[in-house]
Amino acid sequence: MRFDDEAEEDDTIYEHHGLQVFVDPASMNYIEGSVLDYETGLQGEGFDVENPNVVSECGCGESFRT
Repeated sequence: MRFDDEAEEDDTIYEHHGLQVFVDPASMNYIEGSVLDYETGLQGEGFDVENPNVVSECGCGESFRT
């Protein structure tokens, strides 16, 4: 995941409340059905991705296996 201001030619674009999310075709199978949320709390703030395709993930939350 990264921040970008323009989609690539073959990206799928999702928009909600003015926020655009670009997904490249190679990533689409890995994140299909995912929910992206922005959370704030005692641990800080940031994006949270709930992905129903994950079967295991590392302890740091940086990588996963589908």
